[in-house]
Amino acid sequence: MHPYTYDLKNRLLTAGGVTCTYDGDGKRVKKSNGMLYWTGPGWDPLLETDLSGNATEEYVFFNGERVAGRSLLPEWEQTRHSDTPNPSDCK
Repeated sequence: MHPYTYDLKNRLLTAGGVTCTYDGDGKRVKKSNGMLYWTGPGWDPLLETDLSGNATEEYVFFNGERVAGRSLLPEWEQTRHSDTPNPSDCK
């Protein structure tokens, strides 16, 4: 089991061996596993891509809550390992 670490603003820095990076506004923009996060006017990620810009996940928010999300990967790539944090882990 990997420990969770947080910064002084209580944002998740590491989980499951993956490190989260934030921009100057405090939005999560990258994980060390190669995922990039794209936000809209709010704070929540609307799209995840790999480092090549290929979309892997997309999310829909309504009234500040995530109401839908879907994987854009082929079915055989959709398995998450138990030590890989969910996108919502790094907020």
